Amino acid sequence: MTIYHRTIHKMKQQGFIVDFDYHGLIVKPFSKLSTTQLEFLKTNKAAMLDALIDHRRFCYECANRYGDGRCKVQVYAGIDDMPRNCKDFAERD
Repeated sequence: MTIYHRTIHKMKQQGFIVDFDYHGLIVKPFSKLSTTQLEFLKTNKAAMLDALIDHRRFCYECANRYGDGRCKVQVYAGIDDMPRNCKDFAERD
């Protein structure tokens, strides 16, 4: 998981809506962003958009995984040779 994926996850946990549309990055409520958050978003806007658009993840990043690498939902051993789009992916806290 990249720093941008982690940032999006943390912002959502803090109650922000983080999304995108044809105009670009959307963060609501914008007025609640700290100065540090604003600066980070300004500096990393393109990377944040890429992270929102690209939903692929490695199996090792998922909370639905046993210690031996097997998926709790799909019941198979995850292969981390490339990131994948998985409908059962769950963020780890």
